[in-house]
Amino acid sequence: MKFGISVSQIKEVDLVVQAEQVGYDFCWVWEGTSASLAEMLERADAEIVAEGERTGGRGGGDGVGQSVYTRDPDGNLLEFIRYG
Repeated sequence: MKFGISVSQIKEVDLVVQAEQVGYDFCWVWEGTSASLAEMLERADAEIVAEGERTGGRGGGDGVGQSVYTRDPDGNLLEFIRYG
């Protein structure tokens, strides 16, 4: 699915983040700053489960980016990637 210029990848995964849960992986390109992402996640009371640099994208990403991973209440993995 495409939302503007952001790409959302939906696929069943054995999670990139080493965890015991398996669910869906939703990936969004975050166009704001890392500070605005941190503020949004804090307001949502979302726990960051992993973060770091990722090269390329899985079926839709481009370039090198910084990813932040969290989970939704259903256990799905949410990835926000910033390209810079």
